[in-house]
Amino acid sequence: MTSESWHLSCSVLVERPARVIRDLGPLEARMSETLSAMELEGSLRSDHELRLASDAEREAKKRRGELDPAEVAVARTALDDEDDWKRERKEFTPAPVRTEADEKGDLSSVDRELRRPIRLTVKQK
Repeated sequence: MTSESWHLSCSVLVERPARVIRDLGPLEARMSETLSAMELEGSLRSDHELRLASDAEREAKKRRGELDPAEVAVARTALDDEDDWKRERKEFTPAPVRTEADEKGDLSSVDRELRRPIRLTVKQK
């Protein structure tokens, strides 16, 4: 056996992925709108849309007097849900993209530069 000296080195890369997506460019925004329109044209009705149609049909039956007693006891309609969603949207305030660490220039915080990944590389011999 020979006594060879080993020289070990190690490096570590720690990455925090971006927490907020960057703003879309003009071409990306146009492409997103086009794809959304194509998806909407080819899509089936969602559960909510089916529920709206069912509620409208139930209301028409109620006006004509053809409604069964079992169908009268519907607790919430799709419109009630829409009203709640609109209220929640008005009350919602998103977190700021520019954080306190960005303002102070704190390079040791992971709560900075939320639009892009942050990498920490450590090299040790």
